[in-house]
Amino acid sequence: MKRNIRKTLVGFAVTGMMAAGLTVGTAATASAASLCPGSLIDTYYNKTSEGTVVSKVQLYYSSANNGTDCAVNTAVLYAGKTTQLSVYIGVGSTYDGDMGNYTSYAGPVKVTGTNGRCVDVGGSAANTRDGGPGEIIWSVDPGSVHCG
Repeated sequence: MKRNIRKTLVGFAVTGMMAAGLTVGTAATASAASLCPGSLIDTYYNKTSEGTVVSKVQLYYSSANNGTDCAVNTAVLYAGKTTQLSVYIGVGSTYDGDMGNYTSYAGPVKVTGTNGRCVDVGGSAANTRDGGPGEIIWSVDPGSVHCG
């Protein structure tokens, strides 16, 4: 079941991700689609209350390694401008995440052994374009998806 998009403080998100041991990254340059193995199976949009798409979290699946799911959060509204992006993916107690100031996307993040299991996926985007601390981020957290 998809959860509602919510606004939260960037400081809270950064603290939570760092406490969980997730990676804080730097700007990336390759194409987001070329970084994840397999096929695109779903896209989740981070939107403002007015419906403007800020970023999109794309979920990919490959049958390799007893199922591999991979996610990337791509900037849309601030594409080409440095902004804070995050993405995470998990199955069971195994999670992978990435957060940093990027000009195009956060990730890729991957989990394996996903055949027959649901994965959790989500991501966020800050409302800043200069890499400075954002006051509010938009996040999407559809919960457990791609079960099977």
